[in-house]
Amino acid sequence: MPRCLISLGANLGDPLASMKQALYWLKKSFGESQVRESRFYRTPAIGGPENQQEFLNAVVAIETAQSPWDVWHVIRDVEQRMGRTRNLRWEARAIDIDVLLYEDQRIWTPHFKIPHPRMSMRRFVLEPALEIAADWIEPVSGWRIDKLFDHITQTAPSILVCGDATQDIPEITREALTQLSLPASQAFSYPNQSNGLLDKSQPWFCSLPWSQFAPSLCIPALDMLRLQFDIPRVLIVAAAPPPDIDVAWEDWLRCWADALGMRNSTTSKLQWQGPRYLLPMQDRQWAIHELVAAIQAMQCPVEPIP
Repeated sequence: MPRCLISLGANLGDPLASMKQALYWLKKSFGESQVRESRFYRTPAIGGPENQQEFLNAVVAIETAQSPWDVWHVIRDVEQRMGRTRNLRWEARAIDIDVLLYEDQRIWTPHFKIPHPRMSMRRFVLEPALEIAADWIEPVSGWRIDKLFDHITQTAPSILVCGDATQDIPEITREALTQLSLPASQAFSYPNQSNGLLDKSQPWFCSLPWSQFAPSLCIPALDMLRLQFDIPRVLIVAAAPPPDIDVAWEDWLRCWADALGMRNSTTSKLQWQGPRYLLPMQDRQWAIHELVAAIQAMQCPVEPIP
């Protein structure tokens, strides 16, 4: 039977009671014998509005004959049953349930994506997942969960950001470092001014602003660059938003989703493995916020509770 990985999180009201209630409804929906859960973990709130209380997080493995879309509808029903509302992104919530993986499926739509786009850069997801799904493969990166965890929790995380030169990628990475209280000098552009090579001593952001930003040109260049550069903790492709506000950015950037292997497609893909993320540049400040949150999510303390 297909295997599915789901994350749970809560930080409003009584988070422990909410997590237990969500597990009850999941077991009732899928069958108690088909559900295995990790321990609960205490983690800080990452990326959302300030002054939130800490989260409880857990990961659940499910065996089910239901399709990915059916699973998604089940967890949305559970959230609604428990009073979940959506007002602000990454706000405090009574319960949050996400589909992380469903076998090797890669689905890319405006409302539903598998694998979860940020799971490979979130310690608070990967650490509980180690308990119950260490050998499961995240199909976009091509790596097992235990390898993803080891990769992002190394001492000096680094992010490789490539994007359209018109989006001023180097300046955005420098601003992100400033918000992280890190030296702006730790953001640099490729090629560097002295010898055209990547400076591997720089531990944080490397930016690649391309004048011609298209998958057909950039993906081969990235594959060649892999010979020079150790795999970054996360590769982020920062792409310009659609000119028409009525067009979903996921549809507009579908060629990049294909090239990065984020959806089932026959399009030629990035050859080297590792975590990657597609960032729409609709809003400059939000793009900086995303970069800051990515670093924080890799480094955040994760504490199992008894």
